[in-house]
Amino acid sequence: MGKTGRFSLDKREKHIYFGTGGGRRLEVKSGQVGSNFGGQAWASHLRHAEVILLASGLMLCLAAAAGLTGPLCLTRGCELYQDFAVLGLSMHLWGALAFGGALVVKLLDLKVYRPYILACLWGEIVLLVWQVLSAPCSECLLVGLVWGAVAWLAVRAPVSQGVWAGLWATSLVVILLESAAPWPMYGRPDAAMKIFFSPGCEACQAELAKLAEAGPEVLANVALYPIARNEAEVAAVRRMAGVMQQTGNLWLALLQGTPRPGEATWLSDMGLRLRLWSNKLLLGRMGVTRVPVALSYSLDASGHDCGVSGDKDCM
Repeated sequence: MGKTGRFSLDKREKHIYFGTGGGRRLEVKSGQVGSNFGGQAWASHLRHAEVILLASGLMLCLAAAAGLTGPLCLTRGCELYQDFAVLGLSMHLWGALAFGGALVVKLLDLKVYRPYILACLWGEIVLLVWQVLSAPCSECLLVGLVWGAVAWLAVRAPVSQGVWAGLWATSLVVILLESAAPWPMYGRPDAAMKIFFSPGCEACQAELAKLAEAGPEVLANVALYPIARNEAEVAAVRRMAGVMQQTGNLWLALLQGTPRPGEATWLSDMGLRLRLWSNKLLLGRMGVTRVPVALSYSLDASGHDCGVSGDKDCM
């Protein structure tokens, strides 16, 4: 009969010795065995996570194509892209095809999976650029988050993932600002008349001067919403808001509203910038590009003196 193999366990060194006969021993470190098994289990979990994300993206796009994702549409961009089609297919169906293709490639374990995901990530980057420049879509942003998560698990492309993360975060900030209420520097948000003005606009200054002379009965029904087109106007709004907070006197605030060339603001005014941006976004959603603008329950009129975007000077 041949010699049988033996094994022994050295608890102090955490080694396992297998006797192979002939005085020879095969040594295996127990830590290495556990490490290999742990790495395989972690890789398996990642593969399952990718499959779940791809399937979730597929179902989300199909639900959007069927019109079942209404509660997710929180912005005007959702309405703009709802009927948009490329080669006869809606953006939702293109997204479903992309997710479905990635899912099939993943399940078949094809070598083209990683390049496929990277290509889809850059397709999502192009869409994010489009949304930032036009109108972000909350529903599309959720789909983009799924692509970003899949790419983080599947590939290691720091530049591509960094570009995606920056654009996705920018779109999220724009959506939050769009959903935020506009900020009145003077008056109540529920005032009957809302006037949007820019500190550097001569026509705006003339209209505000008339309001200041109208008396408290008229001013009680008016709210003033500032729009800043450049750094000097941001600083002017900061001075006006400070005077209003300290004195409550509109005349004194108007005296501080003249922009000073070369004056700049710093990070301490970031909150003010966000409030001013929310005011500008409200006008943008209404298609208004010039100030002064007066809005009321019976009035929607705009002047033609200053561009809201700052590309033209006052006339």
